[in-house]
Amino acid sequence: MIFILSNPIPGMGGMRAMDGTGMGLSAAVVTGLIYLTAVATSAEDLTIERAVSIALERNSDLRRLENQVDLNQTAVDQGRARFQPDLNLSISPSERFGRTFDQSIGQVKTQRSESLSLNASSRINLFNGYADQAALAAARLDLQAGQQDLARARQRIAYSAAAQFLSIFAAEELIAVERENIAAQRQQLERIQAYWEQGTRSRADVLQQQATLAAAELRLLNAEQRHQLAELRLKETLQIDLASDLTFSGPSLTDLQTKDLDYTPEPLIQDALQQRHDLTGQQLRIAAAQEQIRQARAGLLPQINLGVHPVRWMVRCFRYVVPS
Repeated sequence: MIFILSNPIPGMGGMRAMDGTGMGLSAAVVTGLIYLTAVATSAEDLTIERAVSIALERNSDLRRLENQVDLNQTAVDQGRARFQPDLNLSISPSERFGRTFDQSIGQVKTQRSESLSLNASSRINLFNGYADQAALAAARLDLQAGQQDLARARQRIAYSAAAQFLSIFAAEELIAVERENIAAQRQQLERIQAYWEQGTRSRADVLQQQATLAAAELRLLNAEQRHQLAELRLKETLQIDLASDLTFSGPSLTDLQTKDLDYTPEPLIQDALQQRHDLTGQQLRIAAAQEQIRQARAGLLPQINLGVHPVRWMVRCFRYVVPS
């Protein structure tokens, strides 16, 4: 028998944090404090769904992996661009001065001319040992591996936040049980003391019951300590101010349902191996490394390029003569 929440945790996709540019260090600190305060205020009544959502939004490892996926996508775009011809354009302006003697008028004149030169060339690779194909395949495999790592990180963070939240809920239930136990032990101590005063119980029974009550009080203190530590760990995971006062809305026992599951080892192992994103990511990286080896071996083969010789245009923009 296992317990299953009737209200499942929402999808593990989180909002991506947006990094500002051109901000100074003090502005970044102030912005972070403002956002931190806003999160703490909005999360005063914290549910398990809200805790998982905040953890996915605020986790720095997720942002790093998302940036890595964007970089891998850029590498794929660069790999596709290698199959396109390149076009080079250049513009060269020029200006000339000169002095000439005009025999018709018998004077020396200053001559000035301006021109603009345009150059264009193009080249495309026809064959390079399939190095471009291998580079594009490796980039695509790296992109898929990065996506698998991101999915695995989301699962890990969501599970960690949910487990820490439920540990707080479990600690609260244990505290309630220990308090009820202490109340019962105190009543039992009062009865034993009354029997001892009447002479029907010995002093040893009273001391034994006092020791039992002290042990119950110690268990209550330990349960309260575990509750406080679990709350601090959850706040640290959610990056919420540790001094903030939060109310945790845990699942109710009426929302729990029981369901029988078939724990056959072989299918569970196969499902675990097929659904592990980290294992899939490592397999993709192995395939990408093989493509990189093929790209390196392509350097031993000849290359064939098709190019267009530079085309030049000379444009006379302006020409005039100034008498000296």
